Amino acid sequence: MLEGFTTDLVLLAFCAWGASALIAGRDMPLPMSLLLATVRVSVPLVYFAWYFDATWNVGDDLVYAAHGRELINCGYNPVTVLLHDHGRGYLQSLSQGHHVLYGWWNLLAMSLFGEHYYAPVFLNVVVTFVGGSLLARTVRQLGFSAGYCLGLQVFWLLHWDLIAWSSLLNIKDVLVQTLTIAIFFFLVSFISQRKTRFLVGFLVVAQLFWWIRFYVPVIVLTAVMIWMLTQWNDSRKYLFIPVGAMAFYFVAPMISGAKDYWQFDTLFYGAVRFTLTPIPWNVEQVYEYLVIPTSLHWLSFIPALIGVGLLWSESKYSRLFFIYLACLVGLYAITEDLLGPRQRFQVAFLFAWAQFHFAWKMQPAWSDARAPNPDCRSMAGAWPMPSGGQLVACEGNLP
Repeated sequence: MLEGFTTDLVLLAFCAWGASALIAGRDMPLPMSLLLATVRVSVPLVYFAWYFDATWNVGDDLVYAAHGRELINCGYNPVTVLLHDHGRGYLQSLSQGHHVLYGWWNLLAMSLFGEHYYAPVFLNVVVTFVGGSLLARTVRQLGFSAGYCLGLQVFWLLHWDLIAWSSLLNIKDVLVQTLTIAIFFFLVSFISQRKTRFLVGFLVVAQLFWWIRFYVPVIVLTAVMIWMLTQWNDSRKYLFIPVGAMAFYFVAPMISGAKDYWQFDTLFYGAVRFTLTPIPWNVEQVYEYLVIPTSLHWLSFIPALIGVGLLWSESKYSRLFFIYLACLVGLYAITEDLLGPRQRFQVAFLFAWAQFHFAWKMQPAWSDARAPNPDCRSMAGAWPMPSGGQLVACEGNLP
């Protein structure tokens, strides 16, 4: 199974390196983006050349790869499989339902770079740079300084959880996480600027979730409603209650089947288990690659809690993200079958943000991290926000 540095592997790594550097280069100096891309791409390059022996495969990652190969063998490509009814039908039959996006993602990667297990892995590495950029741009719109946002972006791209999960396994959680960051980016952008393109982007991402993890937009909607009702001081917030009720009415049939798996008596235990699994000294062989990441997660857990508290007290806008985190933890806490480290990875960027904010506050010149940044200006026409003011928009290289 060890292939060494084959032509296909090296060529794919070079393409992933170039794409990652270009994406990161939009937000930071080119030498820094090149260095980040080199570090990130070198991990899967070395792993698949010298160490890959399927010990750490989790099962469904091999299934996704098999789906990609099967679609190619049947003569489909990423375009034709969507254009033809039989192509879409076969994609759904392979996925056993409507969660077809990651099967298509494997087809895309293998059509571009060959029928290799690692093809979608390198594509996932590139996608993490998209997520890192969107995360920095989202936090920038909340009023944090440019230096803070750049530091957060670098910290996230080098975060132990992100490297472990996106560099070694062909799993859809990387795409789910990036889409989660994207939906918050469009949400914050629409609230602050009220431009139609951001609403369209939000709706497009929400639709994509239907094909990969349909309940995430429902949790986002729940978090938004809780945030508005508890944090806004504008009485017009109550006008959104009927809108939220109507949305829940339409999505209720989609989640009704999941109620059979809910166990509310395990809420507290499940929440603790979700946030701390796996135990560093009791990791199964299939998860051995998580020994270092989970140890760092445990060591940084208290600082992360402090970081959440600091963000909560300093930025009323950031509370939306951690209300979402609480809603997601609550859902998984009552669903025992979903209490695994992979499920937590989709919100690892929120843990990383809290960890980074704590570290930023430990600097002697920590005042630059305050939110909103006093150098930011109020966005003309922005919606009333929790403090009775407006969401801020900052000058800089972000749109």
